[in-house]
Amino acid sequence: MARILFPLDGTDDSYDAIDAGLRALAPGPHDVTLLAVRMDGVDGAPPDLVRIWEEDHDDRLLPTDHACLEVLEEGARRCTPHGVEPRLLEREGKVIDEIVSESQDHDVLVMHALGPSRLHDRLHFSQGGRLVRKAGCHVLLVRTDA
Repeated sequence: MARILFPLDGTDDSYDAIDAGLRALAPGPHDVTLLAVRMDGVDGAPPDLVRIWEEDHDDRLLPTDHACLEVLEEGARRCTPHGVEPRLLEREGKVIDEIVSESQDHDVLVMHALGPSRLHDRLHFSQGGRLVRKAGCHVLLVRTDA
């Protein structure tokens, strides 16, 4: 049974990665963990990125305390058609560090490769390479626009 980690950021792409990842890794069964990271501010982001985040006012992109449960519940709903009951995990800290830490206990980390916003693109492309290098398991980047 593959242990699969899906970090969720509240965007449709992160939810669509669940479907794409489970299809790519079929057949199951799979032990799935959905991870949302609670944080205050942005992980050492440059000032222009922080400005974009503040102007966006969308806490689903960078989950805060009250948004994480909603993000995880939506992710769990996306697992239902695949017959998967995921483990829901909420962590607090730096997003990359928490994903890397949790990846140590998994076989595959599945993430979406493309983002819908400037904020999302900056976070994933600036820190995504670091995540791939530091992850404690294989990393599968899935296209959600295909």
